[in-house]
Parts: sequence; C-alpha cells; structure tokens
Amino acid sequence: MNFNDLLNFDYTEYLPMELLEDIPIALIVAMIIGAVFAFIVLGMISKRLLLRRFVKKHRRLAKKKFNGELLLDKIANKRKSEENTYKQLRGSAKKKVKKYFDFKVKQLYFTAMQASKTTFRIKRKRCLIKIVDVERGKEKRENYDSAKLFIKLSNKYSCLDELILFLDELPAYILEKQDFEYKIEESGTLLTYEIR
Repeated sequence: MNFNDLLNFDYTEYLPMELLEDIPIALIVAMIIGAVFAFIVLGMISKRLLLRRFVKKHRRLAKKKFNGELLLDKIANKRKSEENTYKQLRGSAKKKVKKYFDFKVKQLYFTAMQASKTTFRIKRKRCLIKIVDVERGKEKRENYDSAKLFIKLSNKYSCLDELILFLDELPAYILEKQDFEYKIEESGTLLTYEIR
C-alpha cells in the first residue's frame, strides 16, 4: 500500500456506523459529563492523598532529622556567648538552625492545609504565629513563611531555644486543633498560633 491508497481507503467498512446512529446524543453528552465529573473527583482525592502523605513524611523527618531537642543538644556548645539568640551561634550551628527553620516553614504550611481540609476542598490556610506580650498587653501576629522571619524573632526576643521547642511541638497541636501556648520566661511573652 502506498500513500495514495491510504488516502483513498474506505474506513466506513470497519466502523460500525449503525451503532453510532442508534446511540442518542443525550447519552453521549451524559457520558462526557460523567467522565469530566469523575476526573475532577479523582483529582481532588489524589490531592488529598498527596497532602496526607506529605504530612506523614514530614512527621517522620521531624522525629529523625529535624528533632528540636536533638538540635538544642548539638548547638549547646556552639555559642559565642550565653545569649539565647541566633546571632550568637557559630557558623555550623547557624546552618543547622536555618535548615531546621526552613523545614518547619514547609511543615507548618502543609500541616495547616491538612488541618483545615473539608470534604471536597483543601483550603489554602496559613499558620500565623502570635507573640503576646503579657506585661504590656500587646499582641503581634505574623505569617512566618520564611526562615529569616524566625531568625529575626529569635534575635528580637532572645528566644532561640524556646522557639525551636515551640516549633517542634506545634504541628501535633495544629492537627488536633488544640490551643497551644509556650511561655518565654526571659522576656515575659507567650508564643501561640492561629490558623487563617
């Protein structure tokens, strides 16, 4: 068979045209709508499963590689002075703490999404860290979506150790939808969270 024979080939012999004529158009439209609906539902289910898998993976990583108490043990002797800030850490300890904060930013984002999911939608929620100054009665809310903001917070309030322990326990409280407060003794402030 050459190219001209392919162009002149009669395909109607092999296609059951009588069957296509017997199927009502409404049935074809219903099948297309059903396929689209099934595609959308499967997409939502797969997103939810991916999110759940991501949160479980981060929980395992938090226990093994990004454990706050182990990190505090590692950086205990790597401080320039006795201050409880990021500025007073030495080079290798700064890298470890920054890597820990980067991990926690991702973990808090996906944990907040997992905690705020509904039946058919996953809402894009954020975890806002609230700093409450008990003595002055002031409250400050911020979306800590980068490690730099956690570093600024630890330097401003001298609360590096407390912040690491707070971030270590926070995802479990977010998933259980419980209130959680962590008191910083030196500055008299409270760390808490809010999902928005």
